Amino acid sequence: MTTHIFCLEGKNAVVIGGTSGIGRALSLGLADAGADVIASARHQEHVDETAAEIERRGRQTLRLCSDEHYHGVFGAAVLHVVDSFVLRAGKAV
Repeated sequence: MTTHIFCLEGKNAVVIGGTSGIGRALSLGLADAGADVIASARHQEHVDETAAEIERRGRQTLRLCSDEHYHGVFGAAVLHVVDSFVLRAGKAV
């Protein structure tokens, strides 16, 4: 359990564009605060690198590649996360 003033233990976060720049910093910061984080982006290599960093912090993640420029991808990504990450882990949405 983290002792930070900003504690997200037991919470989930999805960061679209979360593998570079500000998005990556946000993804890793959320993980440091205790959240399980899915950092999604267009390039699988970047997703894998960021997911490995999240896992090194002791948090759970999914290696979800998505491109928000394609219609419907965001909605499909959210449904995938809810199904695979939240419901199967028995967490409340």
